[in-house]
Amino acid sequence: MNLRRMPRFIAIFILLFAAPLIYGQVDASRAAPQGDTAPNPSAVYLARLFSPENLPTVALFLVGIFGIIVANGTLHAIEEQSKISNAILATQFRPRVIVRSVKLDPSSCAIYDRRGDGSWKIEVLLTNVGGTLSHVQRCDVSFDLYAENGSPYETVGAQTLDEPFVLRPGDRHSLELKLPGDKFRTILHAMETAFANHTTKLVWPTCRGTIVYHDENGFERRTGFARQWEIETKHFKLIDDPENEYTD
Repeated sequence: MNLRRMPRFIAIFILLFAAPLIYGQVDASRAAPQGDTAPNPSAVYLARLFSPENLPTVALFLVGIFGIIVANGTLHAIEEQSKISNAILATQFRPRVIVRSVKLDPSSCAIYDRRGDGSWKIEVLLTNVGGTLSHVQRCDVSFDLYAENGSPYETVGAQTLDEPFVLRPGDRHSLELKLPGDKFRTILHAMETAFANHTTKLVWPTCRGTIVYHDENGFERRTGFARQWEIETKHFKLIDDPENEYTD
């Protein structure tokens, strides 16, 4: 039973059991003689209320009130215990959002030219490998060009997705980062040419980002990822760096 409806239920219960007694009082006042010799209506009411024929009704009424009070306390205790159990469950079987894969579409200049739609995009696939709900609040994704010494020198594309969504255990969700078509084609073509001519690679395209989410207890958690594009395999590879690839 909803605890918020308990006062209303008690009021209805009192009304149902008190109605016959009140009606009996009114009926007695009508039947009583008028004048100086008329009995006190309150005395008549009390006499009828505690008369032998009404005692079972009064007793049932009192037992019902007592039962409702006990049930109210029991339901409150159950509700509190349920909150504690849910909090423990969210702690022991916490959500864990990971980046399952990062893909570049299309994966080469040749495919891009055949399509002719002038569109490049990076797809970041998220999944919840934990045991409870994950409330994703924000996703920051960027695609940068890094020099050989590891320092970034140009951002090709960046996006912040702040529309919340929920990931149930095992669910997946895809994020998309659009890249400028002709500009990125020039960059990728230079990389493909350098690889074909066996010359030194000058840039390292890297997709990185942060996923911010809450568990069922409201605690904030973060997942960071960093994947580097490999021209040889046409895939993103995991960067072994705990400062960029982590799950809180």
